[in-house]
Amino acid sequence: MADVGRKRSARFRHLPDNLEPNPRKNATYYRYKMPDGRRVQMGKDEKAAIDAAVALNLKFRREASNLVDKALAQPKSPTKNPGFGQLLDEYEKHLRGRGLAEGTIDGKAIKLREYRERWPNRTVQEFETIDISGLLKEKPHHAYGKHRVLLCDLFKFASHQGYRDDNPATRTLEQKGKAPQKERQRHTWAGYCATHEAADPWLQRAMGVALYSLQRRQDLCALHIDNVDLKRRSFRVFQQKSRNYQRPVYIEIEMGPELFDVVRSCVHSDVPSPYLIHRRPVRIQKRDRKCQRRLKSDPFWS
Repeated sequence: MADVGRKRSARFRHLPDNLEPNPRKNATYYRYKMPDGRRVQMGKDEKAAIDAAVALNLKFRREASNLVDKALAQPKSPTKNPGFGQLLDEYEKHLRGRGLAEGTIDGKAIKLREYRERWPNRTVQEFETIDISGLLKEKPHHAYGKHRVLLCDLFKFASHQGYRDDNPATRTLEQKGKAPQKERQRHTWAGYCATHEAADPWLQRAMGVALYSLQRRQDLCALHIDNVDLKRRSFRVFQQKSRNYQRPVYIEIEMGPELFDVVRSCVHSDVPSPYLIHRRPVRIQKRDRKCQRRLKSDPFWS
């Protein structure tokens, strides 16, 4: 804090650090040297200038002490630096404990396998933002956001495990420019009718149920005949995406004439099955053949 660049005469050696005299013909003025090098005029009252300089020196010493304490309180860099493969194994285990749908976990697992093949010999702390950015630049617009969200969550998990202090994925851009215009080709009614006419009876029924109910393929394939009430002309569909909700979602659908006819034909088909959408399998697995002998009934497929 002291200004040791200029020697003081015996007349001014009693002045505190950073207080500089500025003698003039008729009076001596004082100025204070700030930590950034600026000079602040303190007037010609020596006692007032000394008091102010002492107070300022004390203030700046306290601030410097606080900075030292803050620097010493900084957390140390993580000492654990496992291989990237170990992080992926721990993260996959973490995902399966979050109650996510199986399809969601499978989709994330495919991306994680890609990362494992791309960086087989990396450690967790070797990753920088440029590594993440390089991967994202290779992805089309629709995949860019999905990979970025997953990578952000992956390195957030790494920070939680104590492997890193930062998250290199969060410093990448959230979007990859403007989404390109999709050229959609809608199926025509004539094309649908031609496909329906050429399809097997079980597929014709499935197409009819999908067309008139407007439900997801996955939900219709899992629909049991027990959920169909032909007397009330309605059926209940379980929404598979709500499987892990606290309150799973069911939809009650009232059947019009077209939907009722196709659902009734599914219920009364010649293949015994608990599923509304079903067909006779082309090949019978060994396990199913044992069940067939026990039940003495035809096999089914949904």
